Amino acid sequence: RPMGEGKWYYHYQPTDWTIGNYQLGTEDEFKAMCDEADKFGIKIIVDVVPNHTTTSAGAVSENLINAVGGEDKLYHKNGKKDITNYSNRLECTTGAMGGLPDVNTENPDFQNYFIKYLNQCIADGADGFRYDTAKHIALSDDPQEDSSLKNNFWESVTTKIDKADSIFNYGEVLQGDNDRVADYIKAIGHTTASSYGSALRSSLSTGKLNAENLSDL
Repeated sequence: RPMGEGKWYYHYQPTDWTIGNYQLGTEDEFKAMCDEADKFGIKIIVDVVPNHTTTSAGAVSENLINAVGGEDKLYHKNGKKDITNYSNRLECTTGAMGGLPDVNTENPDFQNYFIKYLNQCIADGADGFRYDTAKHIALSDDPQEDSSLKNNFWESVTTKIDKADSIFNYGEVLQGDNDRVADYIKAIGHTTASSYGSALRSSLSTGKLNAENLSDL
């Protein structure tokens, strides 16, 4: 249960990418948790949210804004315009999801800032990362908003981090229009599969465990 006032969804509306906050605790407490988990062979997976920030512009860290080259470089050009057509990959990967401004994850300065955060998590004892809203971050062959920038976020965060060969990564991919699950698995290593998970839960809750109901992963 989070400490202090606030709701669980606050953690999915980032103001910065640093370790520790008033709800989850300090970086020292995170280190202590990782050390204790190691004693029991428990792996720590950090839930990370690089796709968007909070809607509260004044709450976004000045350090972050400065590091990426200014607010206009932090977000996609249409990053504050809500997605209306999820089957349009450019809109899906550059538009605001639920009103949350979409971060320009192709900006190399942002990537460097975010990877520094990942590396600090790893240094403190993290064993892997779960990427929230992964479907909204472009794959290498997706349409580009800016031809001068590469769609290389996934390549960067899976290969340029410390201990890359031993870090477990997976992405949240909500299945539906243009979800490209197989391509995200190739890019990240692993993903969730929301429709399959729903089918599995339904089978368990009803007791209908016929394999035919679960064959189409």
